[in-house]
Amino acid sequence: MCHALIGPVLMEKNIGTPQAELLNRLIEGCLDSHYRLLLLQMIFKIAWSEAVLSIIHSLLDSKPDLNEEVFTQLTEQLVSQGPQFTKSVKFAKMMLTVLTKYSSHVTAAHKHSLSDCLIVATREGRAAKMSKVSRDTLYEAVREVLQGSVAKPRKFTETVELQISLKNYDPQKDKRFSGTV
Repeated sequence: MCHALIGPVLMEKNIGTPQAELLNRLIEGCLDSHYRLLLLQMIFKIAWSEAVLSIIHSLLDSKPDLNEEVFTQLTEQLVSQGPQFTKSVKFAKMMLTVLTKYSSHVTAAHKHSLSDCLIVATREGRAAKMSKVSRDTLYEAVREVLQGSVAKPRKFTETVELQISLKNYDPQKDKRFSGTV
């Protein structure tokens, strides 16, 4: 199924939000852990885009069982693909997910390379007028996790998720309040 159905969608150069949403639904509802891991490894072979980041984040949220080799491949991809996502909240959020959900896999070498990636992303992002509070908070959270803070990651994660959800919140679309005065 991964190679026959999902592979061709991933190989499309212009994968967009509809395709990513379809793959995310397949990941959440249909794929077991083995196929999620296979899909993650397939993603290592393609160029990443914002849509692909949402697929990766969905895969990581499903917490597939990553061995040391696959986790190292993931960190290498984060470092190599990271420079193109200097203004991406999705990328920073995905990096935070990797560092918090897979903290037991993170070695000193991983911390070093991910820290370098974060420094470049932060420097480039600030040069590009990276002024969003949620983005700064997210990068600060990732930096704290990389520095080994145990007490702060959860609080930062909660704060960042709240800020992102508030940023994307549209009261006009909230059906809970329709018809109220």
